[in-house]
This record gives sequence, C-alpha cells and structure tokens, in this order.
Amino acid sequence: MEKQLSAYQVGENDMVVHYTPEEAAAFLCTYAGYPNGEITADDVELVPEEFLDMPMVEEDGSPAEPLRGAVLAATEPFYLHGWE
Repeated sequence: MEKQLSAYQVGENDMVVHYTPEEAAAFLCTYAGYPNGEITADDVELVPEEFLDMPMVEEDGSPAEPLRGAVLAATEPFYLHGWE
C-alpha cells in the first residue's frame, strides 16, 4: 500500500505536506534549520479539511488559490505554507 501525503500544521506558524506527523516534524526541523528534536510529532496536527478549501491571500493582498490543489498535486513532501 502506497503511503499518502497529507497536510500538517507543524508548530504555530508552518504547514508541510508529508506522510506522518513524525516525518512532518523532522522535515520542518531540517527545512527551517531547527535542531533535530526541537519540534516533535506532539507539535503536529492534520490541517482541517475546511481550511484546505479556503481562498488564500498573498502577502501583497492579491487572491491566491486554496491549498488543497497543491496538496493533491504533491508527489513528494514539501513546505506548504507559513505565516508570522
């Protein structure tokens, strides 16, 4: 059975697409330069389905597509979205 990619919120300000909460936490540590173990699966939760369908807004205020399209098109783990 092939593993399925899902959108995870990691910590308070980041979303990544990965296979498991543990892998999402490790991915963000590497991606953001955090020490290994600084973020763990305890800091990860699935992004709610309704959030994936919400229209998004770019930093400049222009409209952006909902995140679901990027998640469905994913063929490998990646950094999805973040905010400050």
